Amino acid sequence: MGEKRRRGGAYEVQQDAPADYTDFWEPFLSIKPKPLLSFVSLSQCCAVSRGWRKSLLEHLRTLPILSFGKRGVTDADVLRSLGRVASENLREVDLSGCREIRASGMENILRKCAETCSGLLEVNITACSEEAILRAVAIRAQAVCNAASALELYLTLRSSSASRDQPPAKERCPMSNLRSLLNSTRPLLLLDDDVQFAPDENALFRAAARGSDVDVALLLTVSFSVGGAVRVYEVEEKDSEGNAVLLTACGAGNCELAKFLVDAGAKVNSANKRDDTPLLVACGAGKLELAEMLIAAGAEVNSANRQGDTPLLAAFGAGKLELAEMLVSKGVNVKAVRGDGAGLLSLAIVSQQSEMLKFALTRGPERLPHQDSMSDCDFTKAFAESYFDPVRIEAWLRTGASPLGLAGEVGALMTSWALESSTKNRLEDVRAFIFHNLDMLQDPSKWPVKHTVQQLVSQEADAVFGENADCDKAAGESRYITLINKREKHLCRSIHRAQSGVNAVCYSPDGSKLARAEGSEVVVCDASTGFVQKTLNVDSLVLSISYAPAGDTLAVGCANGNVLLVDAATVVVKRSLSGHSRYVTAVSYSCLFSNVWCVLTIEHFTVMSRVFRSVATANKLLVEAMTTP
Repeated sequence: MGEKRRRGGAYEVQQDAPADYTDFWEPFLSIKPKPLLSFVSLSQCCAVSRGWRKSLLEHLRTLPILSFGKRGVTDADVLRSLGRVASENLREVDLSGCREIRASGMENILRKCAETCSGLLEVNITACSEEAILRAVAIRAQAVCNAASALELYLTLRSSSASRDQPPAKERCPMSNLRSLLNSTRPLLLLDDDVQFAPDENALFRAAARGSDVDVALLLTVSFSVGGAVRVYEVEEKDSEGNAVLLTACGAGNCELAKFLVDAGAKVNSANKRDDTPLLVACGAGKLELAEMLIAAGAEVNSANRQGDTPLLAAFGAGKLELAEMLVSKGVNVKAVRGDGAGLLSLAIVSQQSEMLKFALTRGPERLPHQDSMSDCDFTKAFAESYFDPVRIEAWLRTGASPLGLAGEVGALMTSWALESSTKNRLEDVRAFIFHNLDMLQDPSKWPVKHTVQQLVSQEADAVFGENADCDKAAGESRYITLINKREKHLCRSIHRAQSGVNAVCYSPDGSKLARAEGSEVVVCDASTGFVQKTLNVDSLVLSISYAPAGDTLAVGCANGNVLLVDAATVVVKRSLSGHSRYVTAVSYSCLFSNVWCVLTIEHFTVMSRVFRSVATANKLLVEAMTTP
């Protein structure tokens, strides 16, 4: 079966092995104590007899120690090995240095050990990843404290660490004390005694993003020693974007974690720098149970962020009609409009889904008599025709409609398949009229005359508006307004309103999307309606933006000298190109090759391709070889 020799107390077999044996033995990295049979070496044997292999399988469950001291080991490897080795004979599992094991994997490993290894004495987690160690400590603490939930663990550790010289909010259990408590029962969790385990300052937010309530409960009740100082985590801590832990948990969609944080004292209406609230984030994720819990805890249902997005619009835009129905029953404002003009009706028309349009017609603002009984096609056509009547537009404005919302509805109608191109052209004129007179139409209480909208229409160049059949003709309000060549058309056809300064804009190659560099954000919106589709937060001022010829990537130039390559569909950063000395004020792809772009900085002009980079200055041209970052 190949040459067998003894080296360092370990029996090894030196010979090449077929893939099937290698796949079987690879998880068993080493078995202690020495002398030992090295399974890595055994896997190199190509002639192991079937009987010997069967015998080894039978004796695996007699092994007392299982060690995985190797990089690249995952929780799947450990669980597969435990399935073959785990028994009452196993005394130690050594996971030291297995940094690829994540928090969920560590939890599965510990639960597997508890179920199948009744004689287990210790689990060595030295030098594992931070999240894996944190989860291991939390799971063991929950077991030792006999806590059925994260809240019970939180209250138990808080009460056990109570001190007369500390206010209740500052009560913490030192990590050293917690380790002593955990080591009072078996199995022991072995950590490096020379290095005090202390998560970094962002550990609480990472735990919340993972949706782990026990990890968060542990961090909120334990104090960690860091270089002579003490690090504690508070339930109302916020990250650099102003996100509180509760908002992060709602983004993860974890109702149990969010409820625990609320019970622990988190404020349900705490907003970040964009004015996003936990309820708004939960509704955007379509989490009905989570939204109901937050509302029961006192969340404001009509809160809006900087872009004007409300919980109702977020839920409706995500297509969660059951959640939207619940919000309507709580008394939300159905006439609310986002900063880009999107409201219930416009979002329903753009979606082209009958269920959403039916919801908007029955629960949203009333635009036409008996609109809830109309078919989709009939309503769309009648709604479009109604925008050619200034009397109806004025009536909508006087009953609470916003001109920005009306412009959004017109833009949505222009995307409908049920309308002819001639109707859409007239609707474009109507939208241009609304945008041109936006300030005047904003507040009806300040209108100088009763028929202000008609007066403004009378100054239009074309017969944009038609006759109102419902009006009394004797009142003189039903005339066609066909004043031709009064003045030229509005050159500005639509307005996309941003929340901060816009440094650059760029159309997608097919013209369907319009991306803009807005402050420290990349905003991608529909080019026709102006409705925001995706937003990316950048840790620097965004100065330039450009679509790749294929339309699949956005190049984003930043004030910190970086160029970000962003997936155009998901708005997720794929790659960051650094090394530019100053602000990247312009960036552009080559029209022929999607892997070539130009970067204009304050000091020089740079052209980068897959192989060469050229730097042109005032007096020289330097060409140097380079590889694509």
